[in-house]
Amino acid sequence: MRHKREITSLADGRRGFALLATAVSLFVLIGMAGVSLDLGFLSILRNEAQSRADGAALAAATGLDGSASGLDAAREGVRRRLAEWKTPEGARKEIGVAFSADGVSWQAAPGRAAGVRYVQVTVELRDIGLNFMPAVAPSQRGRVEARAVAAREPVTAIDALGGAMLPYALPETAVAAGGAVTLLAGAGGGCPGASGPPGQYIQEATPRAVADAIESSVAVRAIKPGRPVIPGDGLRDEQAESLTRRARRDTNESASTYAEYLQQPGNGQRLGAVATVGGGGVVTGFATVFLPVRQAAAGAPLCAEVASAPPPGVARLVR
Repeated sequence: MRHKREITSLADGRRGFALLATAVSLFVLIGMAGVSLDLGFLSILRNEAQSRADGAALAAATGLDGSASGLDAAREGVRRRLAEWKTPEGARKEIGVAFSADGVSWQAAPGRAAGVRYVQVTVELRDIGLNFMPAVAPSQRGRVEARAVAAREPVTAIDALGGAMLPYALPETAVAAGGAVTLLAGAGGGCPGASGPPGQYIQEATPRAVADAIESSVAVRAIKPGRPVIPGDGLRDEQAESLTRRARRDTNESASTYAEYLQQPGNGQRLGAVATVGGGGVVTGFATVFLPVRQAAAGAPLCAEVASAPPPGVARLVR
């Protein structure tokens, strides 16, 4: 009888230990799952921070033109881009912008703006609220950081680099005349006030290619000085829609002329580099045009204005 009680007591002890071990294991597993959720949340925020930093750096690099106002415009472009980011409640967002002529030595406020080609954007989120990690370390708060470097390179060719380019070629005489220019003639001829001959669309003419070339500056055909251009006829309405979408991405939609735009520069979406051609349709160089916010209805010409600025540089992420 005594042995039976001992066996029962031993079995009860083992069951109690098993229950305790199970409870501890469940607690550990739940804690690990919770920490994993927090780490996953931080990973998502880190990826978003990197994406935001990349976009801000590209926008800033496009505006670098060797002037002090270009540096100010770059800083303002970064501020506007990152102001749109809705960060977690309670998190502190810290933004750093630095410039460089060689991509090695960085200054937040360069003494000379001439020659500055690189911009570095640093984004840091501090005091990110977490749900499970504070149970392990009560003072634990989340933190993520992202850094992006972009450079502005001069336009020497329209190719697959991307940037602030438009897939059009304009006669040198039209660019030299200044004022209004016709990117593509309509059924009734050129644009009002345009004194020079019309230009031509010079990329592949499929709906996807038109959207890529105009809205994202993704070229299919490389356009370089000394080479003849190959027109891509057709899809006038698709071109008009893409030009309008691109122009409406600019932060200054109110300016009706380039002179007005200079009073309050936007993010550069309404500016684009186009090829200039001479005799025989051979590319001679590049010029800058300013886009209206909206292109006219079907059948009308596609219009722009010659800008006095040098061709917008090609903005590329360096790292």
